[in-house]
Amino acid sequence: MTKAVKALNDLDGAPAHYREVKSFLTNLKMTLEALKVESVVLHPKYVDEVKVQVQKIRVPIEESLTVTRGYEASLGIAAKKGRFRNVQKKLDWRFVVSKKADALRRTIEGDMMILNSIQTRLIL
Repeated sequence: MTKAVKALNDLDGAPAHYREVKSFLTNLKMTLEALKVESVVLHPKYVDEVKVQVQKIRVPIEESLTVTRGYEASLGIAAKKGRFRNVQKKLDWRFVVSKKADALRRTIEGDMMILNSIQTRLIL
């Protein structure tokens, strides 16, 4: 019961977690696009390595972004505030979707470490 009540809180419940996940996914997508461009322009020898890593995580990221877009009206910045507004969406996010988002983050963590390593090589 306590988890459900906390999920309804606009400041640290489902809406806050939603915004964090959306920001993470959006920034990740932009980073991947920038990395792809940097590798082609600066160091063509890394193109294949970058493509392999990006392809591994692109589909899960796109799918997650698609899912999060479905919650924008209820949990996004423009959503009407109030503990009892959009209750179903908040609870659904807290108990179902957020677990998938966290699992995605854990799944792509290794791939992101490899991409960070490539990015470091591009800079040096």
